[in-house]
Amino acid sequence: MRFKCIYVTIVLLLASAGFSQECPKVKNEKLAVQYLLDKKAHNTEADRYCVDHSFGILGTATELKNKNYIKFLVEMLDFERWTPGLSMEAGEQKYPAMDVLVYLQRSGKNVAPYLINGIKESDSEVLRTNAALTLYQGIPGCATLTLLSREAEKEDVPYEQKLRLEAAAKKINEIVNQPCKS
Repeated sequence: MRFKCIYVTIVLLLASAGFSQECPKVKNEKLAVQYLLDKKAHNTEADRYCVDHSFGILGTATELKNKNYIKFLVEMLDFERWTPGLSMEAGEQKYPAMDVLVYLQRSGKNVAPYLINGIKESDSEVLRTNAALTLYQGIPGCATLTLLSREAEKEDVPYEQKLRLEAAAKKINEIVNQPCKS
């Protein structure tokens, strides 16, 4: 697990430093956000290096510059990386925002409330599933189930949002290989 965290750190640093030569159009956070927004409708056609570079810039800005792009990154959880004719590289996610959010969560950023809001509020099934999986990767085991269940039990949560939270908990429960106490 520690190796994966170190690997993600290296990937983020390389993305923010090394890929700049391969993606000159994304030079800062504002351009990274705009690039991802512009490409979201046709995300599988976007340049893989510019996608990685954009996510890397936003992750680095959130971690090191104390800028908060977490909500935006959650909104990008259904942004799919695709490379025609090439296979995914080892450790590379189909949905790059997941890696960045897991890394931020493990480095001490409070990502969980944003992921829960993504589950509750998004109409995208892919985004909700990826938010639940990202939450689980950052808070493994029964703790994720407890967090989702507590949120679903709150009285002020609308019925549709409760259903979404319960569906996310069900997906996580399928992954967790141990009985969880209520």
